[in-house]
Amino acid sequence: MANSQGVKLFLHKYRLLWIEDSGSWRRELRLPIWGWLLLLIVILAGIWSIFAYTPLRHTIPGYPTRAFREKYTKLIQRARQLEHKVNQYALMIEEL
Repeated sequence: MANSQGVKLFLHKYRLLWIEDSGSWRRELRLPIWGWLLLLIVILAGIWSIFAYTPLRHTIPGYPTRAFREKYTKLIQRARQLEHKVNQYALMIEEL
């Protein structure tokens, strides 16, 4: 019984009404619940793609710039080189 009610929930059409104050202009959009969910997913994917594939992503707080990423990778490489030299000096001291 509960399962058939759940199926009916997805089969009914739900509508979005937009009525102006004067009442003369009216828009109506009827979709089943799965249609609304699909519409929501498409809208969210569109917003995500705008931020992911355009320069608009740089407006996100904390998003690193290209110059920062280059400096960061150079810093990491330099730290690895220094760590390697420290390990070499430690081996040299042990051999003495």
